[in-house]
Amino acid sequence: MRFLDIWGSPSESGDISGFDYLFLGNYVDKGCQSLEVICLLMALKLKYPKQIFMLRGNHEDRNVNKYLGLGQECNRRLGEDINDPNSIF
Repeated sequence: MRFLDIWGSPSESGDISGFDYLFLGNYVDKGCQSLEVICLLMALKLKYPKQIFMLRGNHEDRNVNKYLGLGQECNRRLGEDINDPNSIF
């Protein structure tokens, strides 16, 4: 959100067609709002597929984020069993 506060969020009034956004990975496990971060980035990617680019970092690996934050966040906040194949995790 700090990035978007500084540089502005994509809008249909012009900037999204003039700028590309590159995100370099490690979107989760860096704080207590991993779910919000990844949902926002995925929503932006779906809405602006030609302007939003996302590279995978080492935390976008199931085994890494299972034990370093996102797994626990999904369990705590969503009440999910992260070992269930139908889990959001």
